[in-house]
Amino acid sequence: MIAVLGAGIAGLTAGYELIKNGVPGKEIVIFEKEDEIGGLAQTKAYNGFKFDLGPHRWFTRSSEIDQLWNELNSPEILYLERHTRIWYKNRLINYPLSPFNVIKNLGISKSGPALFSYTIQRIKDRFNNASPQNMEEALIRQFGPALYKAFFRDYNQKLWGGEGCRELSPDWVGQRVKNLTLSQAVFDAIGLSKKGSVDSLTDRFKYPVNGCGQLSEKLAQRIKNSGGAIICNAEVKDITLSGKRLTHLVINSGGYVEGYKIDYCISSIPIDNLCRAISPALPSADILPAANGLRYRHMIFVVLFIDAPRITKDQWVYVQDPAISFNRFMDMNSWNPALSPPGMTSLVFEVTCDKRDARWNLSDEEWIKVISEEFVRGFNFIEKRKVIGGNVYRKSHAYPVYTLDYKNRLGIIRDAFRKVENLQLIGRNGLFRYNNMDHSMTTGLIAARNYSGNTHIDTADVGNEFHG
Repeated sequence: MIAVLGAGIAGLTAGYELIKNGVPGKEIVIFEKEDEIGGLAQTKAYNGFKFDLGPHRWFTRSSEIDQLWNELNSPEILYLERHTRIWYKNRLINYPLSPFNVIKNLGISKSGPALFSYTIQRIKDRFNNASPQNMEEALIRQFGPALYKAFFRDYNQKLWGGEGCRELSPDWVGQRVKNLTLSQAVFDAIGLSKKGSVDSLTDRFKYPVNGCGQLSEKLAQRIKNSGGAIICNAEVKDITLSGKRLTHLVINSGGYVEGYKIDYCISSIPIDNLCRAISPALPSADILPAANGLRYRHMIFVVLFIDAPRITKDQWVYVQDPAISFNRFMDMNSWNPALSPPGMTSLVFEVTCDKRDARWNLSDEEWIKVISEEFVRGFNFIEKRKVIGGNVYRKSHAYPVYTLDYKNRLGIIRDAFRKVENLQLIGRNGLFRYNNMDHSMTTGLIAARNYSGNTHIDTADVGNEFHG
């Protein structure tokens, strides 16, 4: 049996690609801890509303992955123009930042010094060949100190917790906003930019008609139609290591413990959990301390149901104000109005926290009250009577945190896992990499092809060439 751990995008793609490569479906079993497939890319339904847990747009630079996505979702595809802004001092400012829009919204007196500090920073950078040592230095180099303090410092403090940007690796900046500067924005505005030069940003993207969860459902259906099994509410408790191979898997399924003999394992579950599940522990004295030192941010999604057709044209809005609980919110009718009852919409708010935070244990009713009051009072978009209901969803291990020492810890873990002959790691949590959907799909595809002998690529080496 081939055990695929995790039924998110990466795990489902691995299962589907295994079947396409000739592996009989009856030999594939996908285990999912939650009661639904899809991981973070889920579309929920409640009281006639359908909504995604966070913004999940589709774009990629890989023609092969794009073709696979189209094959699975066609013809139920929408083509959308990206609209995203930052809520800053009661104003909506375009993101990516544009000098012209910043000046328009803040005025010369406030924007002038910020743009001047950016210019000085760019001059300094011409004479500074040293690599940035943390996220703060990396962001200041791209935007200057004034714009960093205005738009990025407080937002990232809320997003990542701890001490914020100073204790985080610059790798996140290189991965998520590579090449994004105000100079680039000027070139974009006057039509002189090189298209595709900014990673993770795009002006136009594709979106499934039925929400981002449509992709998972399509993958799952094809796997099941071919005889593959997907078992939900199945938490990995123990994996037996015999020599250099994983041989036995123990699952807790709703309080019942079940064992499975396995021939091969493809894992997208959090890499620290995988380390702790393997017994006896991998023969590396440092692996468990390394795994225990990895940090994740967990996510609380608060959904408000609104008696109004749409609140904003933006698909999502970033909120940097530290006095506001949520990091960003999205208006589902700016994705597809058909996902809401006529004349209504749903707003999805994201709150990041650690499980030791008291906020993680607030009741659903408390969260709906807090977010409703903050939004109505702080944004003046709607009256309180327009909020007709709400719901709350929690997701653990939503974001891997790139602490300053994460590379060393990850290197120790990966070196140990490479000695296991029948194991491959895939996806955001399996690889501890903050990636996009296309990258998760690619790692699943590569893992399946490695198993079939069609490729011999370490999934950890699947890199930015697959990002859009």
